[in-house]
Amino acid sequence: MRNLILTCLLATIYFISYGQQFGEIHGQLIDHDTGEPLPYATVSTEYGGQTFGDVTNEDGRFKLKPLRPGKYDLKFRYVGYNERTIQGIEVTPNKIYMLGKVELAMDNTLPPVVIEGVTLFDKDRPNAMVVKAADLKFNPLIKTPARLIGSLTPELRTDESGQFIVRSSRPGTSITLIDGIKVTGGMGNIPGSAIKTITVHTGGIPAQYGDLTGGVVVIETKGYFDYFYEHNSHISRR
Repeated sequence: MRNLILTCLLATIYFISYGQQFGEIHGQLIDHDTGEPLPYATVSTEYGGQTFGDVTNEDGRFKLKPLRPGKYDLKFRYVGYNERTIQGIEVTPNKIYMLGKVELAMDNTLPPVVIEGVTLFDKDRPNAMVVKAADLKFNPLIKTPARLIGSLTPELRTDESGQFIVRSSRPGTSITLIDGIKVTGGMGNIPGSAIKTITVHTGGIPAQYGDLTGGVVVIETKGYFDYFYEHNSHISRR
């Protein structure tokens, strides 16, 4: 009996954790020349031998879900237009990958799509913007992290001391956390290359951060294994 209870408990934990490991890709399909949305177009991708797809709505918007973490190649098809493929879209658990607007044309005049600087949103907290190290790597402000973070959204700015201010709130009404520790007086000397993720809360602030009228900037730095995987990845590409 005890073994049965233990088995059921482990199975429950497995399915709960399994159900939390999916991400999504959202975007909009438009005409290259007119900018008008393309309704009822097909968007599809394959992963692990399975095909996932969606049909754009009247505004040309689509959602691909649920998707396991990994990299996906998306194919876009619309009657009378050239098929288009966007490669290397990385899906992260519990995050929405905002692909933005994707253009289709009736000829092959479209420039290639470069995946960079993409914003991720938490599915359960849409006001939380998440930016990963891969999206920061080629940002021209990477050597000045405070300015970089202040440029992520129009709702956020950086004052002269390097502190973050959300919207028109007063200084001191927002907080910055680095690896769970509250910091004051700006970010200090943390290098941009050491940042793993940046999460910005500009509204709907979780209760765990207290009663704030401004916002929250949460910075997670890289650990040993992050540098280890980056090193191995660099070697494998040689």
